Amino acid sequence: MARRRMEALLLSRDAALADKLDGVLNSLGFSIVRNAPPHRAGGKPPRMPRADAGPPLLIVDGRYYLGVCLSDPSVEAPAPPTLLLLDAGDIEIPAGPLMADEVAYLPLRAEEVRLRVRNLSGPRVYGRPDPPGSAPSKAPSRGSAKAEVAAAASGLRLDEERYEITLDGKPLDLAFREYELLKHLMTHPGRTFTREHLLARVWGEDYLGGTRTIDVHIRRLRIKLEAGGRGRIKTVRSVGYKFTG
Repeated sequence: MARRRMEALLLSRDAALADKLDGVLNSLGFSIVRNAPPHRAGGKPPRMPRADAGPPLLIVDGRYYLGVCLSDPSVEAPAPPTLLLLDAGDIEIPAGPLMADEVAYLPLRAEEVRLRVRNLSGPRVYGRPDPPGSAPSKAPSRGSAKAEVAAAASGLRLDEERYEITLDGKPLDLAFREYELLKHLMTHPGRTFTREHLLARVWGEDYLGGTRTIDVHIRRLRIKLEAGGRGRIKTVRSVGYKFTG
């Protein structure tokens, strides 16, 4: 029986782009559903969908719907993993941070898009499976050992060999950037990091988006970590965030 593909939502008026993306992302288990919602009265773009009610992957064609990815202080719910497509020959980005996890450029390059979608699809894409019949490695790295000291009492455990973080023995369903962000916080317990530091450390110095991305990802992590009512990531007002275990 053929495996059912996940639906990725593409906001674009370009039907040919949808067909090409569908072929590019087929090997990663995605099918493309294109939507071209009209702009609201007054020129306002459609709002960013919520992660808990939206698609597993959102792709935004910045030629038509760049406004969807502009920071909106009124948006409290986390957004779904988002890939923003920009025209390399005509990049004109308004002031303000972008609510996008990854950026790729048009004309489309298949390998670049696959790489960036893998980054959004979760660390398990990058995990190296154990050879058949072998026992999983139990030896923690230095980073995971430091994290255990701060997080063991709260049920969190970091396994860098498997690109995995578990809560009470159950693996958390984390996108790649969520995993890297939480790992960085966990391996420096009690230390406060600015948003600018976290953005450069996890997304890289050449990332086009702004620090709003950090707030969005922290909210996603809190939803996944704090179901039991215990806060593990603390906001340090006017500074950034720290991991408290």
